[in-house]
Amino acid sequence: MDPVPASFYGKLDQKNPVITALEQELNDFMGHIVKTTSQGSYIRRASDLFRIWNKYEKLLPAHYYHEKLIMVGVFLAELKLYKLASWQCYGRYLQQFGFFMIDDISDVKTFKTIFLSEFEVEKSSLTLHVLQMNSICCYQMVKEADPKLLNLESQKKCMSILKFLRLIMQVALPNEHLCWLIFNGIVLCSS
Repeated sequence: MDPVPASFYGKLDQKNPVITALEQELNDFMGHIVKTTSQGSYIRRASDLFRIWNKYEKLLPAHYYHEKLIMVGVFLAELKLYKLASWQCYGRYLQQFGFFMIDDISDVKTFKTIFLSEFEVEKSSLTLHVLQMNSICCYQMVKEADPKLLNLESQKKCMSILKFLRLIMQVALPNEHLCWLIFNGIVLCSS
């Protein structure tokens, strides 16, 4: 028998059994990932997160699912698990925009065409936040592989990421409700 979607039970609150089950699984995952010390445990936890997202993606409304992706992504980034945050959280969110290379997005018009064709306040701030955090994760992964950025390829990747972050801020700047993204960008880029 197919699992029943959260909408079947009404409101998306703590009384909804789908929401309760998701919250429990995410709390278990986050508790275990904090304690993870070995590579084997890390791989098992990454597999757990993959399974959780696959299980609940079709059971939850898109906006709720996306909010949870971002929440877990921020949590993982704070733990410096940048690859997992990028791959299993931010990357999953960004799949809705298709395949893109940040080097191919060099101006505001192209950026808006790809990511903000239906410019809605709620969705735009979430999308810009995800793009910003994914960029920071990518930058941190480059730095982990080449801490002093001595490799020419590492330098090129970092320049691409910085140009893309600048585009995000250019898009956010004229929208007062997105000023927090500018602040985040400044703080994240200076760290």
